[in-house]
Amino acid sequence: MITLGILLAIVSLSMAQAQQTTSDIVYVANAKSNTVSIVNWVTKSVVATIPVGTTPHGLALSLDGRTLYVANSKSSDISMIDLSKRTIVATIESGDGSHHIVLSTDAKRAYTTNIRANSVSVLNLETRKAIAEIPVGKSPQYLVLSPNGRELWTADDKSSQVSVIDTIAQKVIATIPVGDGPDHLAFSRDGKSVFVTHTRSGDVRVIDVASRKVMATIPTGKEPHGIDLNSTGLMLFVANRGADTITPLAIPMGNTALAAFPSGGKGPNHLRVSPDGRSILVTHRDSNNLIVIDLSAYQISATIAVGEEPHEFVFAK
Repeated sequence: MITLGILLAIVSLSMAQAQQTTSDIVYVANAKSNTVSIVNWVTKSVVATIPVGTTPHGLALSLDGRTLYVANSKSSDISMIDLSKRTIVATIESGDGSHHIVLSTDAKRAYTTNIRANSVSVLNLETRKAIAEIPVGKSPQYLVLSPNGRELWTADDKSSQVSVIDTIAQKVIATIPVGDGPDHLAFSRDGKSVFVTHTRSGDVRVIDVASRKVMATIPTGKEPHGIDLNSTGLMLFVANRGADTITPLAIPMGNTALAAFPSGGKGPNHLRVSPDGRSILVTHRDSNNLIVIDLSAYQISATIAVGEEPHEFVFAK
């Protein structure tokens, strides 16, 4: 059995290897409030609130950290925020149900999953217009870009598959059958594996990128949703939205699921490991807060009230 001591040893190694820098500021999308909260998670305070489109879910930050792109699911558009002014400077039309967003490696394009159109939109951020729409499976949720920027992977919830898009050809080049309710994805640090959470089958599947095949199925808690690797790639954390817990996976130990621990709130949604590897930040859909967990002792260090139904968040640069 994996003990807490072993878990803390892995985390301690991760901390020692992580960069000793972090950002005090995160941007949080609040779906029911139609806002983005600017949060200082170190001082435990909301420093500003910015109105955006209807039902914001996904966020992406420009390379220079000056512009925030917000995917608004109900209004099917992208709010482009100038962070120095904390105001919307443009609204970019996307596909029907724009849910999540990721930028190309050069940040000249954005890609959005469109849950009602069953597609991915390609947006030119210089002209601020959609230039392509790529059909994928039913109700695509999250999407991730490969480390080399050549492939875009989407979790197609109602098709129980992952679609792989060639970003140059702008078409699907592979579909990979997975479990029930694929939701979030993350590439391993070496780019050789993709981890996929499944809200209905309650597990994480590990896909081998080269063969396009599922190599492992790892049970987690009920309704696993958000997922993130720490900066070293040694630990993967999964937010179990239906169980109010977080399951850690030890990558060096064959992706072994370790003992889950409480997330501290209701409906843990998205999570991210802080850049210095010392904390996990978790939004909670049902308790409307952002909770900070100290990984040195697995204890809550902050509970910060944000807007209603917080979803994705990103660290400032």
